[in-house]
Amino acid sequence: MGIDGEDFGDAPDGTPTGYTTPGADTGAFPTRRSNDGARAQVLCRYWIGEFVSAEDGYTDVNDPDPVNPRGRPPGTNVPNISTDYDDGVTWDWLVAAQSTPDRLPADLNFRIQINSIGQHEVFFNILVDANRDGDWEDSPVTGPGEWAVRNHRVSVRDGFVTYDMPPIRFPIGSSGMPECMWARVIVSDRQQGVGQELLWSGKGMSGEGEIEDVLVPGANGSTCMVLQPEN
Repeated sequence: MGIDGEDFGDAPDGTPTGYTTPGADTGAFPTRRSNDGARAQVLCRYWIGEFVSAEDGYTDVNDPDPVNPRGRPPGTNVPNISTDYDDGVTWDWLVAAQSTPDRLPADLNFRIQINSIGQHEVFFNILVDANRDGDWEDSPVTGPGEWAVRNHRVSVRDGFVTYDMPPIRFPIGSSGMPECMWARVIVSDRQQGVGQELLWSGKGMSGEGEIEDVLVPGANGSTCMVLQPEN
């Protein structure tokens, strides 16, 4: 049975990114409804991780998600920092044996846990803020740009199953190894960015599915997930 509502991301949209210098202080990720922020229709046929909930927007105080067990950096100031539960997205870095001191080249490997009732054809999309400028709009002449995994089609099976995404090779453009960056993961029944292969920035209605925004530390041992208890 479906839920009447939508799921939103929660990357900073007009609020602090939590990035250290160099890096944008304020995020311009498309998250708010007024900015055509990413949203997905919640029908509960498949979703990322253990939980999915319907909400009116990314700052919905009545969002029924459980408490978020994963931290955000001090100062991020996302209004629903402790209630917007991000789960089902994990990752690791595979660094080349002959990499440079900044740990490049390297592959970022995402693994997405999908809870599915029955079998469904879905598309995975992942965006990464490789240059830490507070958006996902950069598309270099060569390479995938910040829209790093594009409409990766998977037939998800019944049950709780983890799927490996195509590796994301760094550096992306001239970005180097990011210390910490925001990433958006979308699973949906529609292809995204059709007709705008180099420009899609993670916005708009994605169809049925779910959206997760996560902070990813770089392969250089940096840490960007520090949970600060709220009063």
